[in-house]
Amino acid sequence: MLRRLNIGHELVVTSDRADVAFDESFDSWNYLDNYILYFPETKQMLAPAHPDFRYGMVPPGWTASKGLFVRTVKLGSTESAVGTVRDIPTLSTEQSPFDLDIKVKFAPEQDKAIVVVDMH
Repeated sequence: MLRRLNIGHELVVTSDRADVAFDESFDSWNYLDNYILYFPETKQMLAPAHPDFRYGMVPPGWTASKGLFVRTVKLGSTESAVGTVRDIPTLSTEQSPFDLDIKVKFAPEQDKAIVVVDMH
């Protein structure tokens, strides 16, 4: 779909640093279970299997780590891929705001609380 729409992108494969740290010196990629789409033109990322993360955000355990960035190359009619290991940066607080409006109402007996969370 992205190719058909001429949207430049690279596939990024990485691990969650809380599980297994990405080790670029170890030539085995079987622990790389997390996929990211990287858009070089905007320098933004997208975790397609995580709809709870908007464009530009990926799960935090995947950042502050390395990833295998794979881009398509074309030589004549032959297509192949080239991979390079690069950093996956974390987002600043300005880039990843999480504004919550939380309302708590206690029952008269103080034995129950009704919590309503609204994310902006």
